[in-house]
Amino acid sequence: MNHLFGLLKRQFPDAEIPEQMLDLAIGSFPDWDSLSHISLLLSIEEHYDVRFTLDEMANLISIRNIIQVLESHGISE
Repeated sequence: MNHLFGLLKRQFPDAEIPEQMLDLAIGSFPDWDSLSHISLLLSIEEHYDVRFTLDEMANLISIRNIIQVLESHGISE
């Protein structure tokens, strides 16, 4: 999860991101709104060289969901 932690920190530089971040989701900090969430998902796609389907994107509301979908694409964190 080091890479995801780094992507979160880059997207939300002022947020205090806990090491135990599986339960973080949209709205976990004030800056994590729908627009910044889309930006985060795009940076995750770019970093891992993966493309999420529209159905996947609709369900990617937490770090736990993101990790599950990455694993379904054969990517382990």
